Amino acid sequence: MTNIFYSKDFFLSNIDVNSAKDFISYAASNKINLILISHSDINSNSDIIKFLDPLVPEKDVDRFQFLTREKSKISDFIKDNPGKNIFIGNKKVDLFKASSLKCLYLCPMWTDNIDEESEKYGIHIKDLRHLIKVIQILINQNAFYYKLKINNMSTVYALTRANNFFPQQMKIVLLMHLDQH
Repeated sequence: MTNIFYSKDFFLSNIDVNSAKDFISYAASNKINLILISHSDINSNSDIIKFLDPLVPEKDVDRFQFLTREKSKISDFIKDNPGKNIFIGNKKVDLFKASSLKCLYLCPMWTDNIDEESEKYGIHIKDLRHLIKVIQILINQNAFYYKLKINNMSTVYALTRANNFFPQQMKIVLLMHLDQH
């Protein structure tokens, strides 16, 4: 199961309604939970509810949930709904929340007012079609070029070889470095 935690800017900033509808349809057909996170309660978020209401088919309403930003509530949700967890946000608080919960953090570049830290450290997503492609890779990826289990909660994955050196070149560079010191 995949859980996507997002702030209301995700849907309310510079977004094409048809792209939003396509994304919602994709999420529903792939059993992806979409969890709105906010500092305020659900009643204070009527603008996002008004936007989403005509786009979400009745049969898919259960895929949409709401949580306040309290770490314990989000942690409990993750424990109760294990799977791949993704935070999408344009604010520093989203970055810190994702980091503290050891989740993937994506920065939606179409949103207004992107915090400097979010832009610097988040993985940039240019639009909802790009997001769908990223999610498809995450959902369908079963084999990795490299996998390192750091502890019970953290694992590093690499889809491809990330360095530019072959083992022999790496050995030469290392020996040259050692000779200089």
